[in-house]
Amino acid sequence: MYHRFHGLQSCVNNPDSQGKMRLFAFRAFTVDHSAQQVRALDSLVEIIKPSDISRYQQYTVYVYVESPHTNNAYLKENPRDLDRYSNQNDWIYQVDWVKGNFLMRKIVKDGDFLPDKNLNKIEIIQQKKS
Repeated sequence: MYHRFHGLQSCVNNPDSQGKMRLFAFRAFTVDHSAQQVRALDSLVEIIKPSDISRYQQYTVYVYVESPHTNNAYLKENPRDLDRYSNQNDWIYQVDWVKGNFLMRKIVKDGDFLPDKNLNKIEIIQQKKS
């Protein structure tokens, strides 16, 4: 799953330390919103979370499924379509931290938040030792 994960270049990244948003997309990814898939996304976000996250007032990671409208080339030419299209159709997951502390995660389908009994925690998949 992780090898198909890549950053989306976007104008939303704020260069100051008050807040930062990072956007990521998956190629060839089928979303089923299963508990296993959510745990895999939780684990991935934990891996990419910066070690100095506490320096940010707020830090947010958004995850999308790559599509003809949600990819680097298209969004470079049409940056407003992130809000107009991608957030409604391809946005699947979000995690927020405030002052380095986990705040919440959101599971998203068709632009709406799905009920999540584990909203206030991230479940990490333990990596098997070789």
